[in-house]
Amino acid sequence: MPQSIGVGHRPVPFRKRARGLRIIAGSLMIVLALGLAFDVTAAIQRSLPDYTSGVQKKIEDSDAARQQLSGLYNDSNKELSRCPDGADELRLCGQAPPLEGISSWLNTPGDKPVDLKSLRGKVTLIDFWTYSCINCQRAVPRLQDWERAYRDAGLRIIGVHSPEFAFEKKRSNVISGAEKLGVTWPVALERSATSSSAKASMTRPRR
Repeated sequence: MPQSIGVGHRPVPFRKRARGLRIIAGSLMIVLALGLAFDVTAAIQRSLPDYTSGVQKKIEDSDAARQQLSGLYNDSNKELSRCPDGADELRLCGQAPPLEGISSWLNTPGDKPVDLKSLRGKVTLIDFWTYSCINCQRAVPRLQDWERAYRDAGLRIIGVHSPEFAFEKKRSNVISGAEKLGVTWPVALERSATSSSAKASMTRPRR
């Protein structure tokens, strides 16, 4: 008489493979944990092409988006409205608005603030970023190349860290993120996106 198989009874072939499957699953979990611990996943993301840039540009350049972004101009930065995004030549956009809403600084002597007035006469690039933003991470090597190539000619870079999430507001996280990315130029830490709005920063960095 055939023996019935109970609910708790496992077929012999499954029992033979179960140990191997557990070993494979455990190994995969260890590899994943090591990858997360050493930030390998972020490095892989940075090396991949930015497939969404085309969609992002189409959305940002739409009439509806432009209408919403036009509201970023106020009395403190109205001169910037003369310099639309995507201009094919340099234009006089007036005096740069001051950096506002800054809680602290990194990569400066004694972590003291940088006075923009002290940089007059130099080409100053102000980069609005966050350490966990993948597009911002992809932009860092290019900024490093520009600094090496043009620093002696007067180029200065200032990073303004504009937190989007609660964990990005922790100074220790920003310090760690900047060190991992090799950000050596002065970085101002915003409490919120005050300065990026004042300077009418239209988008996150894109390649």
